[in-house]
This record gives sequence, C-alpha cells and structure tokens, in this order.
Amino acid sequence: MNTILKKLSAVGLSAVLTAGMLAGCGAKDAPVKIDGSKVVTTVNDEEVQLGVVSFYAKYQQAYLFQMYSSYFGTAEIFDTPATSSSDQTYGEQMRDSVLENVEDLVLLSQHAEEYGVSLTEEELKKIDGVAQAYIDENSEEVREEIGASFDNVVTLLKLQTVQSKMYEPLGEEVDQNVSDEEAQQSTVSYVVIPQETVATESSESETEAKDEGLEKAEKVLAALKKEKDPKTADLTTVAQSVDPTFTATTGQFSANDTTDTVLDACIVEAVSGLKEGEVVDKVLENEAGTGYYVVRFDKKSDKEATEAKKESILNTRKSDHYKELLEKWRKEATISRDEEVLKTLVISDRKPVVLTQDPVESTASAAETASTAQTAESSESKAESKAESKAESKAESKAESKAESKTESKK
Repeated sequence: MNTILKKLSAVGLSAVLTAGMLAGCGAKDAPVKIDGSKVVTTVNDEEVQLGVVSFYAKYQQAYLFQMYSSYFGTAEIFDTPATSSSDQTYGEQMRDSVLENVEDLVLLSQHAEEYGVSLTEEELKKIDGVAQAYIDENSEEVREEIGASFDNVVTLLKLQTVQSKMYEPLGEEVDQNVSDEEAQQSTVSYVVIPQETVATESSESETEAKDEGLEKAEKVLAALKKEKDPKTADLTTVAQSVDPTFTATTGQFSANDTTDTVLDACIVEAVSGLKEGEVVDKVLENEAGTGYYVVRFDKKSDKEATEAKKESILNTRKSDHYKELLEKWRKEATISRDEEVLKTLVISDRKPVVLTQDPVESTASAAETASTAQTAESSESKAESKAESKAESKAESKAESKAESKTESKK
C-alpha cells in the first residue's frame, strides 16, 4: 500500500483527471464541510490553502477507491492502520503524502524562472476550463465536502503544469551519454516447466513421489538438442512437441551487472561463458524449487534491448537528479505547516468520493498539459520493459498453477 500511495503522489492529477470529474457518492456519516480557504502550509512565505491539498487528496482517494473496487469489489482501505506499529491510517498517510507533494510543487514553481519555465495563454485557458468544469459538474454541497474552490483547482493545475514543464530542463543537467558497455544487455530464451509431483506405487506396493515435470523438462532439452540448428530453432515449437501448454519466453540481464535482471539467478549463472546460440546442457531448477528451465543463450549483446536500457538509465539519472534537487530545495526552504488545519482534511472510507464516468473534454485536454514527474517514470518503465522481460514471473505463476492443479487431480 505504501508503494501505491507513493506512485499516486508521483502521478498526481494528470492520469486521474482523464477519468472524469469528482463527485460525492453519499457519505455514510453526515457531510463534513471543509474550510478550504484556511492556510495549511507556507513555503518560503507562499501560502497554500487547504482547498488545494484537499482537491488533490480527494482525487487520489477517488482514484484508489475506483481501482480497488474494480479489482476486489470493495475499497474499505482508508481507515485501515498503515502499519501494525502505527496509529496512522492509510487515509492519514495519503493526506500527509499529498501535502508533501504539494509543497514540492510549490518549490518547483518558485524555481521555474531559473529554468525559463512559464505557462502559456493556451495552458492557462485549459486550466480554467477544468476548474470551471469542476464547479459546473458538482453541486455546492459536494464542493463544500471537497473544500476546493475554483481558484484552488486553478492553483493546483498551474503548479502541476509547471512541474511537468520543469522536468525537461532539469533533465538536461545530467550526463546525457550512456555507453554501450554500461547498458549492454544479453538475451536468453527459456521454457518454464513446473514441477508435477505425483504419487506412484513401487513394486513393493509402497508409495513413491515422482516428478513428471523434471521428466518433461529433460524431454524438451533432448528435443532441442536434436534440432538441426538449435541456435535458430523455435523454442516454443520444440517445447510444445512435449506438452502443448508449454511456451518459450525471452529475458535480458545486464552484461556488466548480472544482478540487474528479473531472471532467476541460476539462468544467468548457467549461460556465463557460453557462446551465442548455445544451449545450457542440463535442466535447471529454479531458486524457489517449484519448477525447471530449459535455456538457450541467444545474444551476448542485444542491440535493441541495449538501446532500451540506455533510455532507462538516462531516465533514472533524470529522476534521481529531480529528487535530489527537490530534497536540496526543501532543506533550504522555510516550510511551516498548520497541523490543526490539516487534521480537518479526512480521508476515510466513511467519507467517499468517486470519479464520474463521463469526462469533460476540457479535462482531458488539461490533463495533457498537467502531466507530472510521471513522464519520467512512464518513459523509464517503457524502456525497462523492453530491456528486461517481465514475462518470467507470469510464466512461472501460470506454470506453477498448472502444476498444482495437475497434482491435486492425480491425487
């Protein structure tokens, strides 16, 4: 949950706004009006009203509520203790996280001129459109519960739009060069074969355990070795000659740091020293002891994956620099919070808000300009998905599930 809250804090309103406008959905307790005009924090003499923080927090609450409801059919989460050793709830944790994020937005805005960042007339017009849509789409009662005025919404969207525009010039301050050696990615192909332990009777009428999964893995390996050219053989076709449910997948690891991978360590270790196209000459058992691998070392230097890794490394540098600057500016700043005012902002399961299903056109437009540091995280994620295959965990999960069901049926 902590990770989710951090991600939401980074994403901000950019993704959430495309889902629609905020709306109350009938609080279980009596509605509580929030005085959004009160100052909740002051950053270097710049006052921030509670309505700004409340609007941001309520959007995150609504988004998380929607996400959990779609996955689990319920979203009773905000009143749950954040940790076993803390009295703070997830709702309070979210509220505090949002406040900190808003303070960071203000700091970025205060340094925007140094980087030549300002808002255009078109951006300001779009932001006003979103704020007006919020007013038009929600009743006065709902807006009193959220505690955000037109000006509060405008303030937040201005801050987030500045943040999105700050990321590029901040990123230019880092070293843009990533060497082939630093980013080099090696690629392997492999088949995951689950354990299939079944009970059999020996000649003495005693029960023994037999692992049919290992036998299948050995058959797949033998079939691969018999191919006319194992280097170019379709590994999925070979695997399915043994079991039609088997499929092959690929994965990468960094050549200069073999721990930089999602692959099982035994795979990386097994291909060490092999030439391109060579097959690992034995069946490997995964570290969890739940299945086996048949592995082929495809490429020592995968050009496409290496280029993707370069992008990932560069985005990580930019993201780290962004965080370091914010930390530096925060240490240099004078920040004063009003904790009593902050406590009046309640994020609770008993005071829900939802996202409407029909987004306003101007909302989506503003969301494009109001993208946040998420831009870097999104780019980094895309690059890493090319450089590092995440199919292994899915394949293992599917294979293990299959093994468990077969084991139960044979019992």
